[in-house]
Amino acid sequence: MDKKEPIIIRWNTFKKVFYNNPAMIFNTNDIQDRIIQTEYKKYWGYSPEDHQAIFNETKEVEEDENPYEEVEVDEIDEADVFFSINNGQVEANVSQEIDFESLSESYINIKLDSYVKYKQDAINWYIKKYNIDIDKIGFIRATDKLENKLNATDLMIQDSNIDLIIDPSWSYRVVSNGNTYEFISDGLLYDKKLNKMVTLSYVSKVKNTEFYHFWYLQKILKRNRVSLNDCSTIIIEPSSAVLKTVEKNKIDFYESYSAHTLKSISKSKATKIPDYVKDLEYILKRAGDSTLIAYSGYYDKNNMFSFVKTAKSGLIIQQGINIDKKELPNEDDEERTDISVPFNIYKNPYTSVLQTKLPLKFKGKGDIDIRQLKLFEFYVEVMIKSYEQFNNIDSLNYNAIRYFYAVNDNQDESKVQQWIQNGFVPITDDFLISFPDYFATLDKAVILNYLLGNKYDYYSGNAFRDEERKSLEKMANKIARIKNNKNFFNINALNIIKDIHKKNARICWYDYEGFMALYPIIDNVPSYNQVINQVSIILTQNGKELHKENIVIDTMDLKLIDIVKMIKAIYCDKADGYVVYNKNYENTRNNEVLNLVAKKLASTSLDSETLEFRKEFNKLFPNGLGEFRMIIHHINGNTIDLADCFKKYSSTNLPCDFTSNGFDEYIFFENDETNHRINVLENVSYEEFQTFTSFNTHMIYIDYLMYYFSIKKIEKYITHLGLQLKTLITPYKDLEIQKGTMAMEKAMQRHSGIIGKNLWNNITVPALKKYCENDVKAMIMVYELIMYIARLKFKSELDQYEYNVELDDFEYYVQDNKLQIREK
Repeated sequence: MDKKEPIIIRWNTFKKVFYNNPAMIFNTNDIQDRIIQTEYKKYWGYSPEDHQAIFNETKEVEEDENPYEEVEVDEIDEADVFFSINNGQVEANVSQEIDFESLSESYINIKLDSYVKYKQDAINWYIKKYNIDIDKIGFIRATDKLENKLNATDLMIQDSNIDLIIDPSWSYRVVSNGNTYEFISDGLLYDKKLNKMVTLSYVSKVKNTEFYHFWYLQKILKRNRVSLNDCSTIIIEPSSAVLKTVEKNKIDFYESYSAHTLKSISKSKATKIPDYVKDLEYILKRAGDSTLIAYSGYYDKNNMFSFVKTAKSGLIIQQGINIDKKELPNEDDEERTDISVPFNIYKNPYTSVLQTKLPLKFKGKGDIDIRQLKLFEFYVEVMIKSYEQFNNIDSLNYNAIRYFYAVNDNQDESKVQQWIQNGFVPITDDFLISFPDYFATLDKAVILNYLLGNKYDYYSGNAFRDEERKSLEKMANKIARIKNNKNFFNINALNIIKDIHKKNARICWYDYEGFMALYPIIDNVPSYNQVINQVSIILTQNGKELHKENIVIDTMDLKLIDIVKMIKAIYCDKADGYVVYNKNYENTRNNEVLNLVAKKLASTSLDSETLEFRKEFNKLFPNGLGEFRMIIHHINGNTIDLADCFKKYSSTNLPCDFTSNGFDEYIFFENDETNHRINVLENVSYEEFQTFTSFNTHMIYIDYLMYYFSIKKIEKYITHLGLQLKTLITPYKDLEIQKGTMAMEKAMQRHSGIIGKNLWNNITVPALKKYCENDVKAMIMVYELIMYIARLKFKSELDQYEYNVELDDFEYYVQDNKLQIREK
């Protein structure tokens, strides 16, 4: 009889035990695709497309959740854009641990090369920091068989000539009901001289999940009689990332001994705290040092909330941290710290600053909020029973998933304990739902659709308040109310786009595409920060196209001056307006380029690249930085954002009078799919309007969009309805490059050298140009949709006003049921 293979459980599987849904632990890495393709129909008896044709949307839907909110500097690296890498085991576990979506194999190899280099650089950095003898380093092949790795690790632990083990592995075996469960502990390094376990992070922030990770590692090492006196994780050095003092193709590292207490990290917005203090606090939170300081009052890497202490105690802190404003030094303090100078990462970089400069404390009063983990054996029991009942190989267990999510708090273990003792009873009535933080927005939407069936219809999270999201029944009831909404249009949407209506106004419609990389693409652009490399421009006047230009920069050797030239092309000799869809993206990129140019011009470097940049820049802008700054300010200051017409507002910020006094400013309409048009709805009363869930949060509400408002969703609406607008685009599904992530993929492939020059120039660049130009045409099409709806009620007036207004500043309003304009 063949020997039964052990069931291997690594950290990336074990960590799901803390999410308190045993039915979602095993074989759920591809949960989104699995539900869409098979599980939904298994339970409900029909596919999701049978009741909602747009269920199977891709990432542009997720981006629609809140794409226009400003994010903190360097925040993109926290989105897990590419990876959930198991602590350096990139080579061995790429297929299991990295979610590269539907990207090509060559693209995976690009990124894999970067992460392998990053790992090697981090190891070399650690060796240099601790002056480790190269002859006393033991290396274990990450791609070797597990049994060989375990044996090699054990031999190196016993070998007195080895001080540092690279890629160590240990295991702990449990036999239950004929199965052998092998719990694996591995990491980047084990420092024998310090008895220290070191893990590797690929971002400039220590995630609070590392508290749980080191707890798990400690339990496995203890059962292998391996001493553990210290724990740390290596991250991208946070001060250089936050302050953007990085160099092209270079990464500095930092060793962290704790993590920030909460999942999200944001910079303080308090007006009475100096900016340099806010920056320092933000850096310390990313480094995890803020937790150590808040507890001890000074930097102590061995205090109660260090990784090593929490690993042994199982006490995980949950309390937020902020600055004690009362203890801040005076703004005119002569000893004020200038943190624009990067910290020395080979020493204790923050210690001398912190004791007098940054008084941190835990939020609130009274006891600190701490989570006490249960005994390791409890979680092992959960894992074993989960595998026995819900290994999910054949099918998900709908009733079990629903049962375990029915809690107020995603840290509530009561349902798990009940299941351990008595099993679970399927829930048939209303229940609360609490998702763990690790779920991406789209994952949550897909799982909700699976749990609710045709009551859900894949609505955006924007449709629900926080308290509604926790109850499936409340969500179902809200959706039922939403379905009673009628489409409406408020004429204040015209005031968003009014500058397009000025006579002879030259309007530049443009759209950027960008890419990012693990290693900085150019100086002062940190890891994962986007660099623009492509733009499509269409210049119009009075609704007629004057000029069109598509620019794609070769990302193999992208230079700052190329981006500067791109922005000058957008400027169009001081156009009157600049139309985008999502001004936060374009305007932020423009400001970033301005800052990069300012730093480059101020640099004292005499390297050839800097000298060449100055030479080229002075040719373009004889009046220097001030001239370029004026161009940026003119573009950003005259930007028209079409997304403002469709997005959700808070009721206090909606630029409309949604009271009965402003009711005549609304147009109500319905979709006529048979005749491919939109019809006006008459006899909608104000009392009925007040019952709409969106009446005080939208200028334009279209039921088809389901509270989403990405430009691709609006394009789908126009195509679905078959509206014959003046400008029609190529449906994105018919393009070779169909979305921004695909454009980014190609740019990254070229940047890494996978795409050769001929393929880039002859195949890739034309496809990129076609996609980006299509995006710009889509903006024009969306503008035409807005005007189409407005003309349903005010055709004669808009025929008079569009492209004929000669006032410098004006606004639309309704009087006596007529659309009027007045000077502001």
